[in-house]
Amino acid sequence: MSSPEPHESLRGADEARAARMAARIAAAGRKAELLPPVRSQRRIVRLVDYTSEALGALILASILLLLFANATGRYLLNRPIGWTQEVATGLVVWLAVVGVFISVRRRDLIVVRVIVGRLSGRLQRRVHALMTFVGVGALGYLGWYAWEYTETFGSDTTPYLGLPQATFFLAIPIGAVAIGLALLANMLRPPDPLEDELSALNTAQNSDHPAAVRDGQDGQEESG
Repeated sequence: MSSPEPHESLRGADEARAARMAARIAAAGRKAELLPPVRSQRRIVRLVDYTSEALGALILASILLLLFANATGRYLLNRPIGWTQEVATGLVVWLAVVGVFISVRRRDLIVVRVIVGRLSGRLQRRVHALMTFVGVGALGYLGWYAWEYTETFGSDTTPYLGLPQATFFLAIPIGAVAIGLALLANMLRPPDPLEDELSALNTAQNSDHPAAVRDGQDGQEESG
């Protein structure tokens, strides 16, 4: 009587593991539907999110229009608009701050999960909390010195329009406070059971795959 081929045992193990994953994901989805609405679904938080996104779109559109107007005046009318450069440069600072705030609110920041992704769900949350406090501390340090810089040089004016430099410098301390609060809000947000389950399944899959390969090799040796 011939023993089953190694690839057949591996295929069966993969199918069983996929079935278990599907069942756990479905259970996590049902659990998520029973949870109360998260903080981001409350009216005031939705208002903050919509306002920040609208502000980011408005700043980006303003920068594009200013640069387009300056290029048109320079190359078509031979009359460049000198003040567009200083305003567009200042708006870029505000755009960067608003963009980071939106990314934090959406949890879209670039994250390296090579090591953390292999930890358990509880340990991942602890590491996330630690990194949140480190990030808030770094933002507080940056915001404090940006505020001191603004107090020192904020009264200086721009060359063309004579605008106070504080108009643009204030983006950094204000943004540091807003981003820090967004990081803390994300940490206090109720956990997503579906996200936790997917993380746990990913960890289990990474640890189970070598075992499955070893089982297949053992089966091949026994059949030999």
